[in-house]
Amino acid sequence: MRLRQLFIVGIFFFATHAVWAQGFSFGVKTGIDLARISAHFKSSDKPGHSDPVIGFNINAIIEYRMANKFGVTMEPGYIRKGYLKDWGNSVTMKIFNYLQVPILLDYHVTEKLAISIGPEIGFSLDGPYFFVRREKVDLSAVLGVSYRLVEHFEAGLKIGSAITPSLQRKSTYSTYTEYNQYAQVSIAYRF
Repeated sequence: MRLRQLFIVGIFFFATHAVWAQGFSFGVKTGIDLARISAHFKSSDKPGHSDPVIGFNINAIIEYRMANKFGVTMEPGYIRKGYLKDWGNSVTMKIFNYLQVPILLDYHVTEKLAISIGPEIGFSLDGPYFFVRREKVDLSAVLGVSYRLVEHFEAGLKIGSAITPSLQRKSTYSTYTEYNQYAQVSIAYRF
């Protein structure tokens, strides 16, 4: 029994070492977001924007760095999105919770500076609000930049804009559609 446990620990050790040697790195990241919605009342109308609401995010980081300047990063985690709307005599604030999975292609300009671009899939963790059902999946385009401050810490800036609607309501006379947008400032720790 003891020999089997040593064997399993040994395989785990060599597998972990092999993953690290192949260019993988891991970390955690947290930050503050400014989130809003872009609202469209008809497909041809000019979009309207809500006021931003402050949210936060917390993500894991899994990066595969290739031998050249390119890499791929996946950052699964939690983010709060939403909006603030002033209706004149009242203010409405809505907060929505998402499990997000950005998959980004990284270009390392220098050893410290990287630019990232790619899709992000968001899964809504909320139910309907006032009998209005939001879409369960939110697909966004993401653009980001990160800079390594010291050996294990880096700062980042990211913007995301939804490609698919987070809410869509149709009536006989009009269609109302909302798209999530956010800007994010973050700090990351790499192991």
